[in-house]
Amino acid sequence: MDVSVRDYMSGCMSRNGTFSVARDLFGYIFHDNAQTYEAPLSIKSQIELGKRRSVNVSIINVGHENDFSGVVTRAQMRRIQFAIQVMRNIYAQQNLGVRKIYWSHIRMSQVGGYANIANVSEANDLTDDWSASNDGVDVFFVQTIGDAGGWSNRNGPCNKSSKDGMTGSVVTLASSDAGTGIILAHEVGHYLKLAHGTTITNVMGTDTDGDGIGSTTLASRGLTATQANLMRTHCSIRSSC
Repeated sequence: MDVSVRDYMSGCMSRNGTFSVARDLFGYIFHDNAQTYEAPLSIKSQIELGKRRSVNVSIINVGHENDFSGVVTRAQMRRIQFAIQVMRNIYAQQNLGVRKIYWSHIRMSQVGGYANIANVSEANDLTDDWSASNDGVDVFFVQTIGDAGGWSNRNGPCNKSSKDGMTGSVVTLASSDAGTGIILAHEVGHYLKLAHGTTITNVMGTDTDGDGIGSTTLASRGLTATQANLMRTHCSIRSSC
């Protein structure tokens, strides 16, 4: 595949003129000298995957203030960006791209009790009360979730104003950097139609007791071609560009 950074930024990212690779191509708007990733970022890989049928992700930080006076810290912002790249690397195994990253936040004056989620019912309420006006899958990052690492509808709706089930994924920031990435990939996987898996090494983990809460480990990074093909049938998947 022919790779032109400027053509990609113009044709796939609607960005012309000067741009930052970290901020504009990858979407890591809080990237700084303290930011780390599991492996060096590959511009070539990101462009090749982004040109394919891809998903856009809308990050909603619950309890964030621009001066970091809220509950979301700079270290947690770095964790989120680390996690996004983990998700990208997992999906890349089957040539599924994560193209655009949108950022928004719920301020402390508006957050109520949503910075810490007790259970799936509160997670559902959060996605009902808030959404981002873009074409990305909404992912709400909260401080803690009482009964799971994350929650998401399976086969979530593309109409984010819908009140029929969760209209986004909810992910805790209480895990490690890599652990947060696996939870993120897992919950967005649910939103894009995936059920729990049958092996702990798959990103969808296992639910051996049938309680609806999947188990994953730091080794839960596999994604099959069948799973990726199912994800591509979801209405949130964007066309190639």
